[in-house]
Amino acid sequence: MLLLKSNLIWEFYKFKRIYASTQKTILLLFYLKSYAQYFEAELHFMNETTKNGIARINTLNDKTIYKDHKNSKKEKYNHKNSSNLILKKDSISHSFRYKKK
Repeated sequence: MLLLKSNLIWEFYKFKRIYASTQKTILLLFYLKSYAQYFEAELHFMNETTKNGIARINTLNDKTIYKDHKNSKKEKYNHKNSSNLILKKDSISHSFRYKKK
């Protein structure tokens, strides 16, 4: 009886560990997916020009992927040519600024 009880406890412990790691993975994917969506954007360049359209941030290589509208071609910008990005969703706006290196 004691062996069966300890075996059940061990199986439950393994299940909890697998469940916790799976839950963390799912939460991480949802977090990354939120930045993979396109938002209304205002993109400011180093030469003080601006572009309005939709954009998203590629979190893996820290590049801004910009489109003029939904069906247009993607344009990629990084810290060398853009200085500021403002993403807007509903009434909330987030500002991202590249630091000069």
